[in-house]
Amino acid sequence: MTVCHVLINSVEKALDFNKIITSYDFDVDLVNGHTYVDAKSLVGIFSLPLYKPLELIVHSDEMEAEPLEEELKPYRIEEIKISR
Repeated sequence: MTVCHVLINSVEKALDFNKIITSYDFDVDLVNGHTYVDAKSLVGIFSLPLYKPLELIVHSDEMEAEPLEEELKPYRIEEIKISR
């Protein structure tokens, strides 16, 4: 599992972010406080406050998640933490 913080502060960024996430087969969640949503769901993304940082949880091993981490660099606001 990989965890980092992202900022998706516009509708255009949310659409692009979702397009990137949906191209991968593993599960990805966005978290705001106690609220978890599927990052592959546009409705879920838009239910979160996009003006503040969100926690991103990638449910995959480090090697499999590496290409996604590269694609999400424009959204990351903190270095990635790996937890197992």
